[in-house]
Amino acid sequence: MPSVTISLTDQEQEWLDTQAESGRYRNSNDYLRNLIHKDRERAVKIATMQKRVDEAISSGISDRSLDEIWEEARRKATAGDGDPV
Repeated sequence: MPSVTISLTDQEQEWLDTQAESGRYRNSNDYLRNLIHKDRERAVKIATMQKRVDEAISSGISDRSLDEIWEEARRKATAGDGDPV
């Protein structure tokens, strides 16, 4: 497994040690790997949301009223059709 060397401030090292000793992680490496995993998940969520925003912007202005849009959103949410609004 590849390894890296990083420099931490005293406060960062103290935080890392505290997290590793909390019992949630076997050691500081596990904690750091968990941080990377969560950051990757966050990046995917942001990219997905940005894609939806871009699609919404490119779709133009709707000819439906706000009430019609909300009604469709409620219908989809109630139907559970798996297409989040």
